[in-house]
Amino acid sequence: MTDAQQFEAFLREHQDLVFSTANQPGFIAPMAVSAAGQTAQNFTANAPGETAPGDTTPENPAAPTQPLQPTNVPEAFAHPRAGFLERMCAAFLDVVIVGILSGVASGYLNRLPGFPPFGLLIALAYFAGMWAWKGTTVGGVVLSLKVVRLDGGPVTFPVALVRGLGAALSVVVMFLGFLWIAFDRDMQGWHDRIAGTVVVRLPRGTPLVCL
Repeated sequence: MTDAQQFEAFLREHQDLVFSTANQPGFIAPMAVSAAGQTAQNFTANAPGETAPGDTTPENPAAPTQPLQPTNVPEAFAHPRAGFLERMCAAFLDVVIVGILSGVASGYLNRLPGFPPFGLLIALAYFAGMWAWKGTTVGGVVLSLKVVRLDGGPVTFPVALVRGLGAALSVVVMFLGFLWIAFDRDMQGWHDRIAGTVVVRLPRGTPLVCL
């Protein structure tokens, strides 16, 4: 018999005494005492490390989970878009490199009969090859720029080649395709629109030339 049950038995044996003192200050009714005893039992049963009968609540409820973070976000939306000026600075560095390569190649190939200047082909090979290989060029490495696809896929050589041909078209029409970047809401040139690509700015220190 528990302490609460013993106390209730004592109250039943001394009802006269209880009813005579019912109106005295500090008196606690038997039902209140019984409820208090039951509450004490429940508290004891639910002490740390114990569970009440039928209670399926885990002993150590898991802490509130953090909001789920989006995963597998395409780089086109995970980084800010590169602006017109920084893209032109990167392009200027690349044009210098292409000019040097073209001069060396022309000096060598012009010695062979039937080989015209290869300036355009060298430029196309340089840009398409670098975009497909590393998603950027030497100028892009210097300014931490990268060419990425809007659908999140890799920049394959066919995509890079189409982008390079689109860039050649942008040059033919008085560089209008490049100037379009400054006024386009998505900062895309004509060659970006054709190939479905954008140029993003990566955080400083991000390696772009790792083999």
